[in-house]
Amino acid sequence: FGLLRGSGGPRIRTERLALAFGNHFFSPNIIYSSSAGLVPLGSLEHLRSAGFRGPVIHNQNGLYFPAWFKGECAKKNAELANFSALSDYVIFQSDFCRRAFLELIPQGKLPSHEVLLNPSPDLSGGNIPVWNGPPQLLVAGNLGQGGAHVLLPALRMFARAGKRLGASLLVLGNPPSDLMENTEIRQALGELEAAGINERLRFAPYDLASFRSLLHGRPISLHLRYKDACPNAVPEKLSLGIPHIFSRSGGTPELVGKAGMGIPVEESWDRLISVSAVALENAVDSVLARYEELSNQARLEFTTRLTFESYVRRHEEIFRRALEKSL
Repeated sequence: FGLLRGSGGPRIRTERLALAFGNHFFSPNIIYSSSAGLVPLGSLEHLRSAGFRGPVIHNQNGLYFPAWFKGECAKKNAELANFSALSDYVIFQSDFCRRAFLELIPQGKLPSHEVLLNPSPDLSGGNIPVWNGPPQLLVAGNLGQGGAHVLLPALRMFARAGKRLGASLLVLGNPPSDLMENTEIRQALGELEAAGINERLRFAPYDLASFRSLLHGRPISLHLRYKDACPNAVPEKLSLGIPHIFSRSGGTPELVGKAGMGIPVEESWDRLISVSAVALENAVDSVLARYEELSNQARLEFTTRLTFESYVRRHEEIFRRALEKSL
């Protein structure tokens, strides 16, 4: 198993796989690559010419489009298409990733493939929380590039409804300084102060080893990132029985399943679309009215579809089949 790790969420996934299978970079019998850490085609061709006859498995966890990537999207997607064509098998981390491949690379050659949803270890440790008390609204994930479209509707909704709900807002993931200097973000923070609830807003690092200790009351995850392909943050929180409110775009709806409410957004590859703060407030009210049911459903979605153990088992089956075919 020779692994190229990638970055961000894909890096976390592949490092977890490396712990399960080992990472024999100089003597692999399988090459496993992700679209966030692509093995250069020249290196793959060199390995083939040097006698490597093992299978190449490609994990396709996203594509390039202008809303998120300001470089040459067509060129980068062509690289992904070329690598996929040379692979023996492709794993899409969500059906959104598969559909995006077909739409953004219409001439791309797609080999044998399947959709295998993004998993998580069980963060409950077998100690399933029973959530009670005032609502705690969570915003988690990468707030770097384009972070304003995620944070702004959450802040605006909280300014409108935080006092009425008796809620707190926890932002997990330290936002960059330029985001906090954004004019609209500063205005929304001023609205919190005017409402007298700015002390209920907290920022903290997204550290899986400690973030559970920050949770209290009835947590609800607000996953508002537009066209998030296969976010790790969703199954992580589902494992703790946390319902979700989300942008109905990308791969997030597939992961959440019936454990929350999606907010409709318009379709675009060119712009980041925020959810409406009003729609977000209405969704929070609806989730709170069904909190126990949706919390139980969150745990059920995780245990039946998104455990890391089942992800590893399926990889074992894929690897075994691919090796048998390569003999």
